Amino acid sequence: MVIVDRQSDTESKQGLIELRPNCSLSWRGNLYLVAAIALVSSIISISFALVGAWLILPFAGLEVILLFCVIYHVSYQAQRKELIAFLAEDITVERGKYKPENHQSLLRAGAYVSVTPATRPMDLSQIEICEGTQSIAVGEFLNEADLKILIEELKGFGLHSRLRMSTQQEF
Repeated sequence: MVIVDRQSDTESKQGLIELRPNCSLSWRGNLYLVAAIALVSSIISISFALVGAWLILPFAGLEVILLFCVIYHVSYQAQRKELIAFLAEDITVERGKYKPENHQSLLRAGAYVSVTPATRPMDLSQIEICEGTQSIAVGEFLNEADLKILIEELKGFGLHSRLRMSTQQEF
């Protein structure tokens, strides 16, 4: 998901781009999903236990615990966020989940967007903000449609885009 907050002064082209992964279900929704599956699994496993197949109970519990762990991990990863700030003199990129954990900056003068298109049908394009010998990869978790929106927004902040062909060899 790409969220843009531009300053009112369009001449300076200052502002903020917020990048977040698409999240189809909130944490509360995920908990309801796990609870519903746990309820169905409990009803089925208790029914089997009542007819003598009690060995299914630990596996049903293990299934629900494993499902919860996987959903927790995916939900935690979906909290990733990247903030790209366009200031008068520089461009800063902050990354983190609940608070900024990584901070990088480039000089705005001479900065451009490097786009490496996908080489295979299931791959995604890669976007880097470059200046001199430094580059910062952004939007690694975005889908292809959001990457196109991001490229247009970066152009709107005055960055020119350059197409870079991938150097990966196909086997």
